[in-house]
Amino acid sequence: MREFLLWVLKVTGIPVAVIFGMYFLQHSGVDPIGNDLYEYNARSLESLPPETDIMVGSSHVYRHLNPELWAAASGKPIRVISGPSQYTTESLLYLEEIASRAEQGRVKQGTKVYFGLEAKLGLGFNFRESYYFSRMRGPLLQSIGLQKPFLSYLIYDAITGVFKASVEARERPEFYPLDRELIEHPDDKNLKRRNEYFKENEAVLLENYRKARLGEAYLSQPDQGLDRVMLYLADLKTRYAASGIELVLYIPFGDFDVDLRGFHQDYPGIVDLRYDPRFEDATLWFDSGHLNAKGAELYFENVRAALLDPALPNPSNP
Repeated sequence: MREFLLWVLKVTGIPVAVIFGMYFLQHSGVDPIGNDLYEYNARSLESLPPETDIMVGSSHVYRHLNPELWAAASGKPIRVISGPSQYTTESLLYLEEIASRAEQGRVKQGTKVYFGLEAKLGLGFNFRESYYFSRMRGPLLQSIGLQKPFLSYLIYDAITGVFKASVEARERPEFYPLDRELIEHPDDKNLKRRNEYFKENEAVLLENYRKARLGEAYLSQPDQGLDRVMLYLADLKTRYAASGIELVLYIPFGDFDVDLRGFHQDYPGIVDLRYDPRFEDATLWFDSGHLNAKGAELYFENVRAALLDPALPNPSNP
């Protein structure tokens, strides 16, 4: 009997130890999966000043949207809730949290919440997302079709995390173009590899971008699942409106190889900022999916024209 109990302890104890070890790592500043900005973003929502709009999105927001330029153009500050490797699932968590706060009267009426909807859906998870999703109920879980129990996500994250290099937690500004980060962290092998790959293949990559912009060719089909996210966002938009705030959707620069023509037919009116003939210039890119600081400054002209002042000319070609 004793041997059997020891065997059971080994079989169950090792996975439990791994899971709680991963939990400890996540909450001690080391993220084996990707995003190291979650705690900062959560604190940003806690300390949101009045008269402040909010922008939520992935690295395609984080690397490209300068809050100082936004404030100068709009006359109103914006709090950017985004980061590298921020999946759509994590962005939805932030949007859900904003809705809850607005319903409690903790978000000022008249606030605008901008969401950079990813063309390449990426309904992925890291450990923290699994943990928070396990605590959520209602339309979010139903809308995006999460059927598996939390434990399966948690075990998957624990196992895959063992085989992935940890991301060092860094104090990051709200706007951090990749070329600036590489200057400040010159030993970051991942950033150097991404930049070198673009330089080695820039002619092919920019030609693919040109073809995608002109609608001549697309390199892949869109990820499945945007319809489920749009169902959730429709419900969220109603909740926001009832609380006196507005949800504004747009497609940020990035994932230019995803064909969204069908999506735009189904959901007209969503601005697509992925394409601009000016970006067929290698000096504006850092890697195959992000602009550098110079490119981001140029891109802001499109953001301003599309989201702040539609009367301005917009070089984008949605």
